[in-house]
Amino acid sequence: MKMKTNTEKLKGFTLVELIVVIAIIGVLAGILIPSLIGYVNKARRRTDAANAKELYNEFTLMLIDENVTYEGKDGQETVNHCYYHQDYKTVHDVVVNEGTSKEEKYTLHVVAKCAGASPALNQPNQNGVYHWNGNEEGKAIYEALAKNILNAKTKNFPIPIQSKTYNHQPTDLWIIGYRDNDRSQLEIWVGDSTGKWASLPRYRLYPNPDNVYA
Repeated sequence: MKMKTNTEKLKGFTLVELIVVIAIIGVLAGILIPSLIGYVNKARRRTDAANAKELYNEFTLMLIDENVTYEGKDGQETVNHCYYHQDYKTVHDVVVNEGTSKEEKYTLHVVAKCAGASPALNQPNQNGVYHWNGNEEGKAIYEALAKNILNAKTKNFPIPIQSKTYNHQPTDLWIIGYRDNDRSQLEIWVGDSTGKWASLPRYRLYPNPDNVYA
């Protein structure tokens, strides 16, 4: 009786079988990877939205504190005085339509912005530090944000912006502003600090569009 050799006992995949397996893996990857990327991006937006709400709350607390003053354009000023009694010049026409039932168009008046706070650029702004800035009339606001947010050991500001891009444009800029001419309509946006359209608001994080990131 003829004994089977070890070589005869072993049976591997044929070339056709390997091709079929690889093809199946490729199809599954093509289905799963976009879904995974979409999930990751949505998770990043949710994180940004939560951080934007925290920033909104912090700034609102500074607005109602009348006992602390900061170095402003005309000397010592409260954040409330600087916010409500100055004529800000930086405005942008913005559109909000992501996750909403209908498109919103209005003018955003920028009060303050903080550049460089994003993994998209992976570095601070051109001066090597994160800082809040804007026009000269908002100086007391920037001083307050720097003291209460950037330098606060218990806070995690500047919060890195997790969403690296929006509509293929880099986002590394926190923007605080109000819509149209109503300062009570405070909003938090993210934007792009570089390029031709520097400081342009890219998308609104708080209030969330239809709470899409809530």
